[in-house]
Amino acid sequence: MASSASVEPSHAVHPRQVPFLRAARRAVVDRWQGLPPAWRAPRTLYSLGFVLALCLLLAFHQVLTQAVQRAEARQVASANRAGAMTRCTALPDVELRQPCQARALAGIVPAEPPLVSERMAQAD
Repeated sequence: MASSASVEPSHAVHPRQVPFLRAARRAVVDRWQGLPPAWRAPRTLYSLGFVLALCLLLAFHQVLTQAVQRAEARQVASANRAGAMTRCTALPDVELRQPCQARALAGIVPAEPPLVSERMAQAD
């Protein structure tokens, strides 16, 4: 049976990294101790954490609001395009229908239904 003392843990740190980690930890502790005591107080740290969380929440709200506005704009544009295609399809004259459908597919939606051709106006 193997003794547990001879087995090294799998999370052992490489020997070359130990001095670097110790120096880094020492630098962080020195910097922390160099801060004014009021900044190191738990109340200050909790307040700073609260303000940071509030800022992140506001940023998330802003991003979400913009995403909803973009989705609504796409939905309105799609509805306008569908309405224009319906109006164009209802035109009796093929000469008007095809350009009208091409404009509707390109996103050029007329404010009013397209005018009928002169030939159709004379027929009435």
